Amino acid sequence: MQPLIRDGDIVCVAPLEPEQINKGDVVLFIVGNGRALLHRVVNIRKNNGDQEFLIQGDHTVHSDGYISRSDILGMLVAIERGGIRIPADRLLYKYLGRLSSLYIRMNPKNTRLYVTLYHLLKKLPFFRKYLS
Repeated sequence: MQPLIRDGDIVCVAPLEPEQINKGDVVLFIVGNGRALLHRVVNIRKNNGDQEFLIQGDHTVHSDGYISRSDILGMLVAIERGGIRIPADRLLYKYLGRLSSLYIRMNPKNTRLYVTLYHLLKKLPFFRKYLS
């Protein structure tokens, strides 16, 4: 989930209802081996009347596949980094995450452009809180 969630960040997750999950939300879920992961919802579909969620990390090329609502433990509500609390429901945070996720999926081999853009945005005061 880098660069928006990094090693050492404290993530705050809250329980939720299925109708609360939207594309772009970051959810905590259980994978087949019982391990918990925190990844973004990139698509939602109905399968036999039940919702399924396509999950993918922001910095990964391949998705984790579709998961059912019963696999989801909760949704990211905030990140604490260096004593600063960053709400995950802020529009800017969601769009930065979606932009990162979209770029990696569209062009996984050209990470130089991604890194350059990241460092430029990091220098702007408005983005510094989210990216530094």
